[in-house]
Amino acid sequence: MKLAVRFAVTTLTILLIAIGHQNDAQAADFDHSNFDQILKTYVDTEGRVDYNGIAADSKLREYMRSLENAKADSLSRDGQLAFWINAYNAV
Repeated sequence: MKLAVRFAVTTLTILLIAIGHQNDAQAADFDHSNFDQILKTYVDTEGRVDYNGIAADSKLREYMRSLENAKADSLSRDGQLAFWINAYNAV
């Protein structure tokens, strides 16, 4: 249970960082909107995560495909940071 809470807190923190960076034109060079929607759907206000729901959501598969096809090295520094943090959490 503690691991799930830690994951949820980490994920939400990263989400807030990514959202903050989306306002920065340099960091908004990769579309994380599918992952953002997944987190909004499957993480409740108390930080509980519906992992089965996430695993079954087709948006996760779409997002994972977009990660596979991304050119991360062409992103800005902030864009790369958001990319790799989000990719780690999606996996």
